[in-house]
Parts: sequence; structure tokens; C-alpha cells
Amino acid sequence: APTTSTLPEGLVTGAAGKDDDAVSMHSTGSRKRSKAGLGFTYKFKKDTGRWSVSTIKPGGWAELNGKIQSGDFIVSVAGHKVDDLDLERITKRVQGEEGTSVKIVFEKADGSETMTFEAVRSKTA
Repeated sequence: APTTSTLPEGLVTGAAGKDDDAVSMHSTGSRKRSKAGLGFTYKFKKDTGRWSVSTIKPGGWAELNGKIQSGDFIVSVAGHKVDDLDLERITKRVQGEEGTSVKIVFEKADGSETMTFEAVRSKTA
């Protein structure tokens, strides 16, 4: 059964899945005034010990960028490596005020390429 932890309302939702042995974390954006994200959801994959892109949200930065795909690993956000971060800390780095930018580094799922972007936060449905 999924476990529930106490998090700020609207900030993050999560569900434990037995199929891929990962905990899925979704950056939903707070309903409070300024929180915006980068247009993707992410999860911590227990088998690799790394954060990876779960889904790409329509109309968000990640979709508009066109190079980010489900399964790609998140290496760092705002200059901080993320593998040792918990959900709250990675979310604080990914989310921010709408229209602000953040440096984010991804690694392709197959390890073939590392990609660095200056991503602009926006609100997505």
C-alpha cells in the first residue's frame, strides 16, 4: 500500500510502485502565488539510486525544449548534485518563482550524453 508523508499542500504528490521498484514524485506546483516548475515529473529509482524524469508535462519547459525524455537522469539543479537529496530538497531546487531560470543538468538514460540547460520555470496544468 502507498505510504503518505506530511508535505506542504500542493507541493508534491508521491506513490510507491511495485512494478519498477521506484517511488514516483510529481512536482505539481503549489497553489500559493509564486511556485512554478520545469514541466516534468520525477522519481527516485531505487535500482539506480538516482533521480530520473518520469513524465513530460504538455506546454512546460521540458516539452518545449524537446531534448528531455522520460528516463533521463537529473544530475544537478542550481549547481547542486541531486542524487543525495531527499524529495523536499530537490523540489525546492526545481521549483521557484514563475519566470525565473535555473541551471539544470541531465544525463541521457543510456549514459550517451550529458546536457546542461538554463531552464525557465513556468506553471503547467
